[in-house]
This record gives sequence, structure tokens and C-alpha cells, in this order.
Amino acid sequence: MNTLDQIVSANRHALVQRWQSLFDRAPPAHVQVALPRRVLAWHVQDEALGRKAGLPRVRIT
Repeated sequence: MNTLDQIVSANRHALVQRWQSLFDRAPPAHVQVALPRRVLAWHVQDEALGRKAGLPRVRIT
């Protein structure tokens, strides 16, 4: 699942499997399918732009 079209058309089971492969854990138990879809779409776009590290870690004080 490496394109936005694949993410948009994927069912919940496929989205959960992809989430687990990327983050080494299941998504939160009772979220609507829109959250994994948005997070995975963001991840695909982030990789396409060459930013494989994800969001920068910021310390809130």
C-alpha cells in the first residue's frame, strides 16, 4: 500500500495491517477508519517528499 489510491480504496483490515507494519503496534482499538487512512496517507506523502524521519520531536516545557 504505497499510493494514496491504494489507501483510499483499502478496507479496515488492510489499513490495520499496514499500520502495524509501519508502527510495530495496532492502531487504537475504537478509532474510525478515517484516522488510520489519514495517518497512512500522511506517511506516504512524507516518504514521497523524502522525509523518512517523520515529524520532528519537539520538547514541550
